[in-house]
Amino acid sequence: MRCELPAPRRTQTAGSIRRSVASRFGRKRIGYRLHMDNNVDQTKGRIKQAAGDLTDDRELKREGRADEMEGKAKEKVDQVRDKANELIDRGRDKLDERK
Repeated sequence: MRCELPAPRRTQTAGSIRRSVASRFGRKRIGYRLHMDNNVDQTKGRIKQAAGDLTDDRELKREGRADEMEGKAKEKVDQVRDKANELIDRGRDKLDERK
């Protein structure tokens, strides 16, 4: 898969181009990896809950619920982090445009 970068505008500074490229490639890959980890936690929790149901093990069901909730909480934190980074990048770009 080939991804082309937009041609830099004359008003863009080297810093804004670096941030644009970093956010376009690096952060999304990292965010994707974090998202997968959260899904693994949630799935692990669901599996533990199902195993607890089959074996009538309340402790295993409880652990499963805790794992699933942990994955959901991490997912929400990652969403907030991504949104904050997006807002910071937008603010930096606006500051760079003023210069």
